Amino acid sequence: MNTLPVSASGRSASPRWRRLLLCSLVGLWLGLGTACSDARSRAPESAAPASAPQRVVPASSGVLDLLVELLPPERVAGLPEQALIYSKPLPAGHALLSRPRFEKYDGESVLALDPDLVVAQAWQSHETTARLREAGVNVQLLEAANDWATLRTRITQLGAWLHEPARAAELVARTDARVDALLALPASNLTALAYSNYGGHGRVAAAETTSHEILRFAGLRDLAAEAGLVDHPSFSFEQLLAADPDVLVVGRADSGAAGSTLETLHSDPRLAELRAVREGRVLALPSWLNTTTSHHMLSAAEELRAQLDALPR
Repeated sequence: MNTLPVSASGRSASPRWRRLLLCSLVGLWLGLGTACSDARSRAPESAAPASAPQRVVPASSGVLDLLVELLPPERVAGLPEQALIYSKPLPAGHALLSRPRFEKYDGESVLALDPDLVVAQAWQSHETTARLREAGVNVQLLEAANDWATLRTRITQLGAWLHEPARAAELVARTDARVDALLALPASNLTALAYSNYGGHGRVAAAETTSHEILRFAGLRDLAAEAGLVDHPSFSFEQLLAADPDVLVVGRADSGAAGSTLETLHSDPRLAELRAVREGRVLALPSWLNTTTSHHMLSAAEELRAQLDALPR
């Protein structure tokens, strides 16, 4: 039987939860599952915290990457298990590695951490966000940002929620300087595709993705974006052979071992004539960098540019 969420002090989370549970039980008793409207879907948006939050929970790896820069570890109450895969690897012994972890963004798991602020992303479970707000938890939603211009605004917003505007401004300034340094380099004018194939249909990252921004900062021409493609559309072998980019950018396992995309490119005989494969211009980024949604897109661009500059002329 489900129980009411309980805080670390042992108190029931919210009288509204009692009403919602009673409403649900009445609906089940009468056989009218829709007799009561779902109050969670109408949960009001949270106001910005009035004081500096001390038990912050990031709901995604991208948010955690930013919190590492903006908060001391003792103000992070817990972190998502996936962050150990998709966030920047934390050094051995880092205080955050000892924080409690949760496997899924759901009400029970997050409430168990007794947070005073949860920072989630707009694409994450709306039901969980509503449930947490009904339980009295302050939840702020960080909208997606596929380019640096948008992300720098999001960082300023996050700094306000955390009551850390100076740290946010410092992070923005540091990253702006890195952007300027990359854009001051001469463009390579090489064509590129950010490609992935994990055993099913291949895909490319096109316009309105962080991968497109990474290619742009590295001085590469994104053929997918130039073709008018958006997001992460399927991309067949035939399309890949027809595009025949100068450079292919793929992800690799964090251990340095070949990932399935690299294996596909180098093992399928149909792809042997691709210019990037034939001339050794398949560039691999660590998987966490290849999929980052945070300011580490600049780290990805810098790594990619370094690999480009190291290629034989």
